[in-house]
Amino acid sequence: MSSEDFEQLEELALSCPFVNGSAVYKARSLYAHIRPGISYNDLEICNAVGVYKSSLGNSTDGNNDEESSNIIVYPNPTHSELQIYFHKVKVRFKFRF
Repeated sequence: MSSEDFEQLEELALSCPFVNGSAVYKARSLYAHIRPGISYNDLEICNAVGVYKSSLGNSTDGNNDEESSNIIVYPNPTHSELQIYFHKVKVRFKFRF
């Protein structure tokens, strides 16, 4: 692995998974072979780039618009099932694929 490859792997592993998706988790898996025992504080990492996620599982992109915070989509990322919850109308949809 070249030093450039290592730097890119490290940068991706230390990035916000809510921005860069499942690639972050794959990079962390590879990076764990280089730096075993490293831990990641996704709340802190994501907040630093403007993606706010509370300990209650609600996330927002920093927009304080009331309507945007009334929809919850989880889990993200997903492989087989996605749930969407509309708080204002108290409806929950579940999609399986």
